[in-house]
Amino acid sequence: MKNNYSEAEIALQEKLKQAEKENKSLMQKLETAN
Repeated sequence: MKNNYSEAEIALQEKLKQAEKENKSLMQKLETAN
């Protein structure tokens, strides 16, 4: 089955995943700082 995502969409998905990871680690840092 052919993947119907374009390369731009795949790149956006990757950026989103990365941003979510960074957001999670920032939240953890804030929690430990409090």
